[in-house]
Amino acid sequence: MKGKVIVLVVVLLLFWYLVGAALAEVTLVVATEDRPLQKVITKYTPEFEKMKGIRVRYVYYPSAELRSKVRLDAALGTGEFNVVYLTEANIPEHAHAGWIVPIREYYPEEYDFEDFIPAVVNILSYNGIPMAAPLSAETTWLAYRRDLFEEEGVAVPVTLDEYIEVCKKFYRPPNMYGGVVRGDRGHGYNVWRWSQFFAACGGKYMENGEWVFGQYINEAIKATEYYLEVIKTSPPGGERFSYLDAWNAFNAGLVATFICATPKYAVTEDPERSAVAGKVGYAPPPYETVPVASGAAHGYAISSVGCKTEELRKLAGEFIAWATSKEMESRRIIEGGEPLSCARKNTFQLKEFAERIPVEHVRALADTLAITRLVVPPIPQWPEIGDNLGIILEEIFTGARTDIRASLEEAEAFAQKVLKRE
Repeated sequence: MKGKVIVLVVVLLLFWYLVGAALAEVTLVVATEDRPLQKVITKYTPEFEKMKGIRVRYVYYPSAELRSKVRLDAALGTGEFNVVYLTEANIPEHAHAGWIVPIREYYPEEYDFEDFIPAVVNILSYNGIPMAAPLSAETTWLAYRRDLFEEEGVAVPVTLDEYIEVCKKFYRPPNMYGGVVRGDRGHGYNVWRWSQFFAACGGKYMENGEWVFGQYINEAIKATEYYLEVIKTSPPGGERFSYLDAWNAFNAGLVATFICATPKYAVTEDPERSAVAGKVGYAPPPYETVPVASGAAHGYAISSVGCKTEELRKLAGEFIAWATSKEMESRRIIEGGEPLSCARKNTFQLKEFAERIPVEHVRALADTLAITRLVVPPIPQWPEIGDNLGIILEEIFTGARTDIRASLEEAEAFAQKVLKRE
């Protein structure tokens, strides 16, 4: 009898040893970008690891490569990633394919999902269902050299026609250029910024759930003409500029105006990283017929391919909730991340937020948020359609194409072919 007891004890000890070893080996793999907000999350990750008794491993990719890596991992069923960093541009495709799961089902109640700004949650939803927890949000506004405008008595442009005139006025190469835009091809690159111009001209991709781009070719032509006018006043090579190229030119003091997204605000206002810190004004973006600001959001989602069990999905949900918590977002504000990219209502009540953002900048942000919406179509076919449009636009910007109408009609024909494939 004594021998049986000893054997039972040994078996139990071995069992619990193996269970403990298995838990210790659990590693959540997160595919993400090396953004300022991610640096703060990474810094505090040992807290979560200690709390849950697991490891978290981040795999960093540049923006374009991250999209392709995450898409390939899901499409092939590899499942290397448990948590994936997604944007509004690829949420529809991933949700439609079943590559991610509804986030609310795995987001612990105590982390207060309701505190997220509703418009941001909507951007990261598919068919009304939230698919990712917001890490950051952005809108589009006009950054302009307030010091130069005041010195020369130039009014802040409200319309796109006024904006082009301002760009021409400040076009004084090689020391100063009027405006700058994004030229590099892709649905999340040149098409993303061009779509701001398209929407401001009254253009639409979708209406009542139907594709209507072909009905707005005239608006697309007008948007392209405005875009080309800005490029004419840009630094050399501006027709192919990446977003970073454009920001660097503006922050170096080479460009007088920039229709841009809000997340890089902290860089522009940092005197150690920007030659124009304290010299910039902000306003809603100029428009032709429709006041609109292009909104976007980035977030963490649970990969259904990388998390095949409920246990793993719950663990991924707990990590995402921790990483997108009120406490983590406030840490990002305090520690110098991207103050205007906040996604939670609570952040606007923080003393640290008020201390970092001048009142006039907050006012400009509020005016811009009032007209903010998603201007690209939330459909799974968008990456393919948008990438093709991006190639065509780049060729127009570089002069490889000269017939704008025929080029945009070609983009419409390609879109129809993709849509009919479904």
